[in-house]
Amino acid sequence: MIPQWSDYRIGYQIMQEFLNKNPDVPINEWTFMDADEILEKSRFLQ
Repeated sequence: MIPQWSDYRIGYQIMQEFLNKNPDVPINEWTFMDADEILEKSRFLQ
């Protein structure tokens, strides 16, 4: 069984990676990015 809130934790980690690797992307831009683009630019899956 997957622990409760694990999906929020994973999403948080993905966004932290994205923001650390892309500090120049403004909030109004990444708020509307596709999930695939955020995953790619976060390099979370590598």
